[in-house]
Amino acid sequence: MFYARITRIVLVIGLAIILCVPAQLMAETNETQSNSMSISNSLGMNLMHIPSGVFRMGSGKDFNDQPTHEVTISQAYYMSQFEVTQAQFTEIMGYNPSWIAYGRANYPVDCVSWFEAVEFCQQLSKREGKSYRLPTEAEWEYAAKAGTGNMWYFEGDADAIPGHAWINANTKGYLQPVGGKPANPWGLHDMLGNAYEWCSDWLDHTAYTEQSQTDPQGPDQSANLLGTAARVTRGGNVLGRVGINALRTPRASTTARNGWTPTAKPRAVGFRVVLETSTPSTP
Repeated sequence: MFYARITRIVLVIGLAIILCVPAQLMAETNETQSNSMSISNSLGMNLMHIPSGVFRMGSGKDFNDQPTHEVTISQAYYMSQFEVTQAQFTEIMGYNPSWIAYGRANYPVDCVSWFEAVEFCQQLSKREGKSYRLPTEAEWEYAAKAGTGNMWYFEGDADAIPGHAWINANTKGYLQPVGGKPANPWGLHDMLGNAYEWCSDWLDHTAYTEQSQTDPQGPDQSANLLGTAARVTRGGNVLGRVGINALRTPRASTTARNGWTPTAKPRAVGFRVVLETSTPSTP
């Protein structure tokens, strides 16, 4: 009788252990998955995981972002959670080109040419032993929309922009610290407003096509209405209607396209970086 009772107790304890272990393992797995959604580098830069997927690019409402078309992003990547700050740029490049808010470490760096942004990525790649670069225009829009499929990643229309982005109406043209507005669903801050962001592509107002595309890299050369070679910028900024084209839709949207010549150092134009998930060795 005594031994039978002991056997039952042992069986109950054993069953409890068996039932608890999977739950514990599941909790640990979920924590690992959650932690894997973002990573940090030695510069203190936080980067969010952007999954591969398919989306509709463009709004179809302006001359330079139509027709809408299907784009496949075949490889996941990481994108910096915030625009590159003055402190980060200075640490890598050894100088601070900023104009609007010079000397404010946690503000986005501005007055950066496209070539300077590319050089920053190259120097950061050497430092980290990984492949950093500017996002393609398609990668930028895909990350900005964050699975919503809308011109804005929040509920509402253009009237709701000031609650989600730093624009001329709520800054009087002055840049703000990064991360001051809510993140989009994928954890990225300031995708709209604050500073315009350089992309790797040449700007071509007629580049969009109805055909589906996979990992588009943009045209081989620039073709825009002013006949000036330009690289793409996205997201709008605090200065309002600036750049080389006039749009019917607000510039602080996921679809509006703008650009400057790559040697230009415009006010309130900065960038963020992409880290490739497969990282070839740095030359």
